[in-house]
Amino acid sequence: MKKFGEGVIYQNFEEKNFNSFQKFKKIKNNFKPLVFSLWNKYSINFINFLYLKMNELTRSEIKEDFLKVIFPFYGNEYYFNFFGKKGFFESQLLIHDKNFDSFIDEFKILFKKHEPTITLFSLKNMSGQQKYLRFKDNKICLTFDYTNSKKNLLFMSKVDSLYNKYEILPSIIKDSRLSKETFDTSYKEESLNFKNKLYEFDKKRIYRSEISNRLEL
Repeated sequence: MKKFGEGVIYQNFEEKNFNSFQKFKKIKNNFKPLVFSLWNKYSINFINFLYLKMNELTRSEIKEDFLKVIFPFYGNEYYFNFFGKKGFFESQLLIHDKNFDSFIDEFKILFKKHEPTITLFSLKNMSGQQKYLRFKDNKICLTFDYTNSKKNLLFMSKVDSLYNKYEILPSIIKDSRLSKETFDTSYKEESLNFKNKLYEFDKKRIYRSEISNRLEL
């Protein structure tokens, strides 16, 4: 926690003559997930240290492929393999800047108490209009990656309890363990509007998924 928040800030600019987008190329990944996770507090600290030093030695301005900008992990799939066969959990949250500091203060208190294993923590500005189940708004997006463990699941449930207090919107696509109760509380009337529109379009609810079943959509 001593270096909580230390990291790197990126600012992206699009070239004026940019008018093309390359298709994804299939990348051969010979490194397969291990039985156990390679991520722990020691490996995370070491990788973060290397990442910080690499960025300090990199030129302050570089030309980067647009594909890498919008999909940072493209070509770096080994990061996910390090989680092992149990996989990982990801949580994305939208929060207004006026509530950000207060939320982080409570987050840090919970962090000290439960000591979860977080492999990634990133922030970025988002824009757009929130409607139905869209993960959009003029707010700050926080992303967390956790190793798959009971301790981390407990911590995530404690963070869930802060959503209503700080008007936080969780991503239903990124968070595969999000409960219906948390979803209903976070999306409020927009979840009902979406459900009504969905049933107008698909009265017999022919198309279903794990998400729609879990959130009773």
